[in-house]
This record gives sequence, structure tokens and C-alpha cells, in this order.
Amino acid sequence: MRKLLALSSLACVFFSCLIALFVVNDSAHALPLDPKLHGLVTASDATGRPVPDQAAFNGMTRAYGLAMAPIELSPANTIGINAVETELSFNFNTLGNDTASWVNAINQASPATQLNTTRFSIRKGLPYSFELQGQMGYLLNSELWTVGAGAKWALNEAVRSFPIDFSVNAYANRVVGSTQMDLSMVSYGATLGTQFGVLGMVNIAPFVAWRPVMIFAGSNTLDSTPGTFGSSDMDSTMDGGAQAATDTFAFARTTETVQRASGGLRFLFGVLRISSEFMWTPHQTSFNVSLGLQL
Repeated sequence: MRKLLALSSLACVFFSCLIALFVVNDSAHALPLDPKLHGLVTASDATGRPVPDQAAFNGMTRAYGLAMAPIELSPANTIGINAVETELSFNFNTLGNDTASWVNAINQASPATQLNTTRFSIRKGLPYSFELQGQMGYLLNSELWTVGAGAKWALNEAVRSFPIDFSVNAYANRVVGSTQMDLSMVSYGATLGTQFGVLGMVNIAPFVAWRPVMIFAGSNTLDSTPGTFGSSDMDSTMDGGAQAATDTFAFARTTETVQRASGGLRFLFGVLRISSEFMWTPHQTSFNVSLGLQL
């Protein structure tokens, strides 16, 4: 029965990821937090070509990347070779100094102050204290999804003579759902913690973690004046086509590493698992909570 449940969960994640990968974002149906990158063009150069605001783009993609980066709402120990764990988590991310980038980037009258996401994760224990994880996430109020996977290796766990668990991990995911923005994230780091039982009813595992995230961002070739005559996304005359050539722009590809530190608690009641975590970065803070089943 356990194997059947595990296979069913894996199948659900697989097909959900396939659906997310084929999401196509139509600007006519864009939601409030979808990127509208033509709003980040600030001026024209001597040739009349648009000049994109690269600094604002970097701030926007950093905020997206941190909110949608891989997370691991679990302690340092693994779930065990025979276990499969499913989890639904909610993540509340408060923007800091990247808030100003959002007025023009999402074409709103006032900047966003929070980016909130939800994620579905599945973990499988393997021999030698290894653990694999698959994860799919969604940014609320947008058409942006993430799909990704990763692994954890516990170098020390459940040793009575030294009851401090220690693990290393690495995860990667990619944002899908936007035709304008190209965004991927890679997270790596280490987790330190312990675990103990209370009254034979609950297992409590406090943990602290250091998990830097690398954000890889760029854009496709975009039109600075969408929907106007001569723009690159409309049929035009020869003169209009020449004008369209000067209306296009693209943001330079960037790579940025942001430090993340977190601390949290995991409560295990039989097969029911509840976790909470506070995460800090120099640019935003996050509070994460999850509910899971360990089979």
C-alpha cells in the first residue's frame, strides 16, 4: 500500500510539472504580479533606440528569484530509507529595498510589498542517508510557476553519542509562465539541528540553516511600445518595420548570489508533519509554514 501511495504521488507531481511547463503567458490576460518589462525602459539613446533600466530589472528579478527559490522546510535529518513524504507549504515574503522596482516593472500604480507563494513538495528517502526532493511552486496573483528538484545528504544523524544532525543540500528550479523573463535559481547549503521526543506523542526537531541562492536572470527580445503602430508585435508597412527595429530591446543576462539564513521547528505527530521557518536575506524576509504527511 505504501508503494502504491508513493507511486501515485510521484505520478501527480510528474503530470503537474508537465502542465506547468506548457503554461503560455498571454499579456492580454496578465495578472497583477506578472512582469511587464516594457515599463522598465527609461529613455532613448542618440539613435532613438530604447534604453532599458538594467538596475531596476536586476532588483525585480532578485525579488522574484528570492520569493520563488527552492526551499527545504525540513530539519537536518532525513526521513529514512523506506519513507515518502508529501508537503504543502505557504511562503510569505516581505520585500525590502527592491520594492521601488515594482512600480514600473508590473505596471501598477503602487509597488507590491509582498510576494507570496505556495509549493507542493515530495521527498523520498534513499540508502546512506540520502534524500531526493521534487517541488512545484506558484506565485500568487500571477501566472508564474516553478518546477525543480534537489537532494540532501545527512553526514550525521540519529547518533546518540553526538546528537547533532548535520546535512548538506543542493536544489535547482526554473520559473515558467512568462514569455518575457528568463529566470532560474540554484540553492545550496547546510543544515544543523537535533531532534527529541515529548511524552511519546510528538517528535520535535529545531534546526538552523545557511542556504545561499544563485539567481540567473535575463530576458527575451522585447518591444518597448507594445500595441502601437510600428511596434514589433504588429503588422506594419516597410517604414513601420524600420521603426519597429528601433523599438526592440533586451536586458543583459545576470547572475547574482544572495545569502540566506534561516531557523525553524518541525513537529512530527505520527504521520502528520508541521513545520515553520523564518528566513532572512539582505533584501527580504520570509515566513514559511507547511503541512505534510510522512508515509
